[in-house]
Amino acid sequence: MSTIRQLFVFLSLATSLLLAACQDHRIVVNASRYRIRQYVETAGRSTYTFNYQYGSDGKLTTIAATGTGGTYNEVFQYNPQGQLERVTKQPGIGTNDNSYRTYTYDGSGRLSGFNVYRLFSGTTNYDLYSTTTLTYGANSQPAVITTTVTPGASTSSTTSYSYSYTGDNGTQVTITPSTGQPIVSTYQFDSTPNPFYGLVGLSEGYEQSAISRNNIVGPNRSVTYDSNGLISGLVIGTNQDPAFRTNRSYSYETY
Repeated sequence: MSTIRQLFVFLSLATSLLLAACQDHRIVVNASRYRIRQYVETAGRSTYTFNYQYGSDGKLTTIAATGTGGTYNEVFQYNPQGQLERVTKQPGIGTNDNSYRTYTYDGSGRLSGFNVYRLFSGTTNYDLYSTTTLTYGANSQPAVITTTVTPGASTSSTTSYSYSYTGDNGTQVTITPSTGQPIVSTYQFDSTPNPFYGLVGLSEGYEQSAISRNNIVGPNRSVTYDSNGLISGLVIGTNQDPAFRTNRSYSYETY
């Protein structure tokens, strides 16, 4: 899966497992509050700019994106308890579809699952595309996330993501597909706030940033920080030709 495609899956980037859906997302530096305002990613010949908009209560209301393939908008709706209830995406970049996601919660107020519905080109009805369920470990962090995709009459496929943590970071994930062997990946992290943690996370698949408080660092990654110590730039694939690297930049606002 390409980096840009992973971004679409994530955003919502992205676009979303909101681990702190009932809380105002806060990054506090020297008594000032910061939140992500803009995120730009370039991978190969594709560049997308994502702009984040918030309501008076501090909750994310819209992600508006422009880029190589067109426009991308996601609108976030919340239930009376302040939990994310629905995310509507129109149009879908790179997938040629519009879609929406609905979310359910357990008795402890934790996200227990979500469904993705898609409106494909040439159709007029939204169809169930995938179902995702979450189970939690003793630390109340997601332990297993299972997604079943049923695209129309095609054979469905199920993928599970099992997490191991060090502190508040998912340092190991095992991806188990319907067919083939499990894939185990390990991660290293810095000690600075991940701007997407508690804000935007999993949607139709896996994105490590959704479950980790800090930012992934390590081999073949180059990270830069702004004067507040917040991540401002990331290059992925420093061991590759520059044309094949992924470049990310982050901008913030106070509120």
